[in-house]
Amino acid sequence: MDGLEELCEGASEAAAQLGGAIASGSLITVISHTDVDGISAGTLAFLAVRNQGGSAHLMFSGHVYPEDLTRIISTDPDFLVFCDMGSDLLSDLLDSGRPFLILDHHATEGKDDRLVNPSAVGVDGTRDISASGVVYLVARSMNPENVELSHLALCGAFGDMQTLTGANERIVNDAESEGLVKRRNEIRLIGRRNRPIEYSLRYTTLPLVRGLSGNPEAIRGFLKETGVDVDPKTTISVLDDEMERMLISGLVERMVKNDASTFEAEKLFGATLHVTSGEVPTI
Repeated sequence: MDGLEELCEGASEAAAQLGGAIASGSLITVISHTDVDGISAGTLAFLAVRNQGGSAHLMFSGHVYPEDLTRIISTDPDFLVFCDMGSDLLSDLLDSGRPFLILDHHATEGKDDRLVNPSAVGVDGTRDISASGVVYLVARSMNPENVELSHLALCGAFGDMQTLTGANERIVNDAESEGLVKRRNEIRLIGRRNRPIEYSLRYTTLPLVRGLSGNPEAIRGFLKETGVDVDPKTTISVLDDEMERMLISGLVERMVKNDASTFEAEKLFGATLHVTSGEVPTI
């Protein structure tokens, strides 16, 4: 069994525990991190419980320290679910005697059937799956209809700047099969669909285009030099194929001249995902 299959098996075991808690009428307390991945993961967990007919309380925290956990345990929670955090609290949670799950992707050496973490089974949690992805695997195992939440898992992956490989690729396939997202190959700059081209170049830092990023005057000169002399309000998404080609070529040439690596330059163009269906969930 490879690491990904082992991770899915652990998610299935966690789903059985969570499903049992919901069936028994337990109030599920979901505690999640405050970044994009954490918010996506917590929301996904909350919706999965609600879709199963359960009751949940959702809260977000920058970090839960042992003293915070002591306070949480003192409220006598029915069932705790930690998302995008909690791996470092495993021993304390075991000592507490309270039922719990930890659905995380940060590196850990801990192992327990209540901890679902890619690093515990040799899967790269920095690139191939986020906490949102881990929660999604649990939710999908608990109820196949939760495939409709797959786009939330992808929001978390992109929030953590991950790749569409490994488990993330499986989640993309789920979302595409449901018509929730569409994959495209295009320029990957911030605001390419809803911001002026000058804004996209000015605020792009992944990759950083030295001499252009943060420099509006240099950007205007660069656009004229490369032949992309368009209305300042034009977005990258409406450029024709020739304009797009000139923009990419000019940016790559500028980066290479400034000793950027090929790896950095390749970030300019590639696969993007567009949410094509699915309402913003109400929680």
